[in-house]
Amino acid sequence: MKQLVGNYSKHPPAAWLVLLLSLLVTYWAWFVASEAVQQRASERFEFMASDVANAISERMDEYELALRSGLALFHASDAVSRKEWQDFADTLYLDKHFPGIQGLGYSVMLDPDEVASHELAIRQEGFDDYQIRPDGIRENYSAIVFLEPFDWRNQRAFGYDMFSEPTRREAMERARDTADFAASGRVTLVQETEQDVQFGFLMYLPLYKKNSPLSYVQERREAIKGFVYAAFRVGDLMAGLLGSAQQNVNFELYEGNPEQGVMLYNNAPNDDVHYNSPDSEDSFRSTHKFDVGGQTWSLYVYSDTGFISSSELHQPIFIVVTGILLDIFLFFLISYLARGRNQAQVSEQRAIVDFQHSQQRLQLAADAGNMGLAEWNLETGELYWDDRMLALYGYTQDTFDDGMVAWQQRVHSEDQAEVIKQIEAARQFKQHFDLQFRIVLPNGEIRHIAASIIVERNTTGQAVRMVGFHHDISEHKQVEAILKTERDTAESANRSRGEFLANMSHEIRTPINGVIGAINLLADTSLTASQHNLLNISKRSAESLLGLINDILDLSKIESGKLEIMEEEVALVNTLCDVARILSVKAESKHIELLCPAHYLSEVSVIVDGMRLRQILTNLLNNAIKFTEQGSVKLSVDVLGQTSDKLRLRFNVVDTGQGIAADQQTLLFQRFQQVDSSLTRREGGSGLGLSICKQLVELMGGTIGVESEVGNGSRFWFELELVKATKHHPVERRLFDDMQVCVLKPEEMYQHFYTSVFSAWNLAHTQTDDYSQALETLSSSTCPNKVLIVDANHLNDEALMANLAVTNDKMHNIYLFVVCPQSMLAMIPQVVSDQADQIISKPLMQSELYNAFLSVVTENVEENIMEHAPVAESYKQFNANVLVVEDNTTNIVIIQGLLKKFNVTTDVAEDGQQALNLLAKNNYDLVLMDCQMPVMDGFETTRTIRKADSDILNREIPIIALTAQAMRGDEAACREAGMDDYLSKPIEPRLLYEKLSKWLPEAGKDQLASL
Repeated sequence: MKQLVGNYSKHPPAAWLVLLLSLLVTYWAWFVASEAVQQRASERFEFMASDVANAISERMDEYELALRSGLALFHASDAVSRKEWQDFADTLYLDKHFPGIQGLGYSVMLDPDEVASHELAIRQEGFDDYQIRPDGIRENYSAIVFLEPFDWRNQRAFGYDMFSEPTRREAMERARDTADFAASGRVTLVQETEQDVQFGFLMYLPLYKKNSPLSYVQERREAIKGFVYAAFRVGDLMAGLLGSAQQNVNFELYEGNPEQGVMLYNNAPNDDVHYNSPDSEDSFRSTHKFDVGGQTWSLYVYSDTGFISSSELHQPIFIVVTGILLDIFLFFLISYLARGRNQAQVSEQRAIVDFQHSQQRLQLAADAGNMGLAEWNLETGELYWDDRMLALYGYTQDTFDDGMVAWQQRVHSEDQAEVIKQIEAARQFKQHFDLQFRIVLPNGEIRHIAASIIVERNTTGQAVRMVGFHHDISEHKQVEAILKTERDTAESANRSRGEFLANMSHEIRTPINGVIGAINLLADTSLTASQHNLLNISKRSAESLLGLINDILDLSKIESGKLEIMEEEVALVNTLCDVARILSVKAESKHIELLCPAHYLSEVSVIVDGMRLRQILTNLLNNAIKFTEQGSVKLSVDVLGQTSDKLRLRFNVVDTGQGIAADQQTLLFQRFQQVDSSLTRREGGSGLGLSICKQLVELMGGTIGVESEVGNGSRFWFELELVKATKHHPVERRLFDDMQVCVLKPEEMYQHFYTSVFSAWNLAHTQTDDYSQALETLSSSTCPNKVLIVDANHLNDEALMANLAVTNDKMHNIYLFVVCPQSMLAMIPQVVSDQADQIISKPLMQSELYNAFLSVVTENVEENIMEHAPVAESYKQFNANVLVVEDNTTNIVIIQGLLKKFNVTTDVAEDGQQALNLLAKNNYDLVLMDCQMPVMDGFETTRTIRKADSDILNREIPIIALTAQAMRGDEAACREAGMDDYLSKPIEPRLLYEKLSKWLPEAGKDQLASL
């Protein structure tokens, strides 16, 4: 210690000062060097982090352009085929130029009623197992129909409904409503397997229906047609994004804010999450946010422990060791700065290469869509056109001066102002816009151009570049003009056909009016039962003829859009029974059993066009009878579903005929198509019935179809959704609790009918093939009312007839009901007719069976009768004088006969001029005015009567139109001419009475009259 002090005293203070200063300088140098290392590393890290963020953003911009080129392909074509889409994707070289795209595709939007036809169309392309997935009923559907490359992985997504998944749906709705590019949130792609599972996302561009207005969100929603989209696996997309110069730098990509934890990608080898991790020892970290198709992505970049090299870490230590060797420190500092400059040069060179690649991709997209590519630098004013663009506008490289003037010279003078206005507006506010305008080529030819243009903006939002794809749509415009001309021609032809139908309706229905009217008048005369039967047959035949004429007119009305569905309250059971009565004679003539309905049907009333429903049922049942040689024809009604106010019903017509081959079933509902022409010639038929049925069912909002096998008969069906009527709710009746019924030898088709009906009525019943067993069952029953039902077809059984003869005394407490075809009523043996309490004619109807049982029970009250037979009713008489204006002699006789029933006197005028003369001389209470007459028709006559200066005694006289026309608008035309009411021919007596009651004074006297 003393030696040190002594040595200290020998050293000058300056030496110590130098030592102290050198130590301080060394410490200061070490501190400065350490801070410099950290600062430079931080700057280098921030540069790399920004480079990664810019690389991701630029890559997504390039992929957006690829999507827009696909959208342009749809804009340039009326219909893009699967092959065209495949060729388009092949020209893009997705694997080479667009890494990370799992598939480039198109998804179509569908309404629920379009799903079945869409699936059928795709299956007909050869994809037999195609269906929209997932299953289920939704308000809207989408379906992936194009997806390239169409490899095994992408085939897993074929037909997938992206609109059914919330994340994808949100992006699709955003793209639809904004008419712009949209990216989805994180999803797991349908293409993923159990190996190498990656997160994914999707990019969408909306495709709208052509020529649809798109100014408002609602208009875009209504015009949406589908989406051009791309599916990405994020891992594949990010692969190779970091270059070799960016080693020891990792990043995590998040959807939204990293705090939410929705990670898209992590390039760390062990997938460790570093953001906000308490165990993280990252030297440097940085977060960047950017927008991708409306989604905010957050990029968290961090360095690992090897980011700062060992040489950098040893620099301060080396300075401490070497002291104040400033030159070496400067050498390392200059070396470090030089290395930083080299890295900046490398990044700049890579940016230039990336820009060149971007230009190449744009050119590839334009070539794939057969479009011209144009780029306009808004900062320099320079305009670049590719070769296709030059050819499109009639320029060459020598004549093009790369300025906007060259483009404006070609734009049609009438379109220039509007086009420039739209460009300027887009420059200020838009990112993408479409244009259509005309150009004039040097040879004077005018062409139509469609342009899809993207506006690129800098970080401040200022537009710096426009990139546009131009396509010649002149041929498309020509086709539109031709279609407009053809549409106008078709509408003119349709109007002519409507006028022809109006005339045909009048001319054909007029004689039928005479036939039916004469029959109605004859029905009021004294006739025998046989004459009444013949009269009914004549009336049904005339009505059938009218039905055939109406079929032909209906077909034409449907085609011309003039057929109306007239809804009314209809009792369903009564309607089916009416149809069965009409067709019973034809079924019996072929020895075919007819059941309509073939089971119990509750007494429900629905709102439907009753006439059209009867027309459909009659047509289907008539066809079934026509094409069935033996066996039966049955009609059943299934309830497919119901609510408090609606019913969905399926009507089934089943026959035991020859059946229909599968290849012929598709032709059945086409007009003039007949499966068996030889049988049709024998039975009759125009080949229009099923076609009319199909169109009527569809007009009523339903569907129709057929199921058949050769040799196993056929089932024709149709479904309707009907509103329940508010009136006539079924009343539960329990009148047969004390009755026992036994059916003897029921045929197989009637067994279910009896069981269904009797069970609905809570009626005890049995069925047996043995007569003795039937008597024993009924005799042993404690019920006071017993009924035995026998089918007349078994009356030729000698054993049965013998049993009936010898057991007459055993039947005194048993009611005998005989079920008999109408053609056999006169052939029932005397022994049977003597014992029979009721003879019920076929076809069996639950209302007639019910009324027969009602006659047995003691509670046989009038209000319980299910269906009344028609009886004469009391109708008021009129003390009135009516002028009938009609040119057809037959119609005059019919109308006068009908009016006479109501104590109405008549005068007749055979044309409008005669009517005016009579009205100027006489006072009448009412005018029945035909519409089509010689000299002056009913419309002109009515307008003359209503004129203020006419010489008619009573210009306000009620006028009722009489016309054989049955077209839409006829009644409106009559009222417009000044008529007060409307009656169509053939005249229904009950409707005539209602009109007279409305417009004539009553005489105050009632009289029986059968209408």
